[in-house]
Amino acid sequence: RDITGDSEGAIDHYVDGDGIATTMPMPEYDPENPPMLGFFMVGAYQEILGNMHNLFGDTEAVDVFVFPDGSVEVELSDEGDTVADMLEYVQLDPKKLLTQFRDQVKNTGLDDALQQQFLEEFEAGLYGYTYLEDE
Repeated sequence: RDITGDSEGAIDHYVDGDGIATTMPMPEYDPENPPMLGFFMVGAYQEILGNMHNLFGDTEAVDVFVFPDGSVEVELSDEGDTVADMLEYVQLDPKKLLTQFRDQVKNTGLDDALQQQFLEEFEAGLYGYTYLEDE
């Protein structure tokens, strides 16, 4: 299921060179030279979803360069918004939230190491990307 709630996240019709098919056309598979496949959700609708809709903010954008020798270079061209960016957009102060969280954690009675872990994870989430990312 897609996170936008706008569809069921399933594609059941594909446009190919001969019209519409119910299966996605794929290149002939060669184990010695496996094909590279890319799936991209692009267009005006996706751009709007990646804006303030659902408070996810702008997505990161990359430029992909494929060179004649077959090498590929991926370059980040636009950084996406952080959770802090989106909170500021709706007039919430991320620094104040971090201070309030720090004060609450201090009053829990948990050992110092666990308190520090909670604070680091909260701050990483606050200033991290709004979409899923590797740890």
